[in-house]
Amino acid sequence: MYRGEGANHAIVDVASLLEKIRPIYTDSDNGDTTSDAACADFGTARQAYEQEMIERTSLAVAASRRACLDAHDCPRINENSPLVRRRLMRADLEV
Repeated sequence: MYRGEGANHAIVDVASLLEKIRPIYTDSDNGDTTSDAACADFGTARQAYEQEMIERTSLAVAASRRACLDAHDCPRINENSPLVRRRLMRADLEV
């Protein structure tokens, strides 16, 4: 909330999940997407997506939390504060 990254991560979430599940629905050998194999594939794809999403967003959540704390304690705001630091999806988020 304090870094304004929610929409950006939502867009990346959709792209990431689509990348993981697209093969299930475009596999020409498996036209039945309700089969047990397709469901198992979907479970594997979902787990891969969740792992990637958690790794990507955990630093963003921590940076947002720190930005919140900084916003309510003005002496903490400096060039290293996530409240004012440049927004990147991953690289600058070490808190």
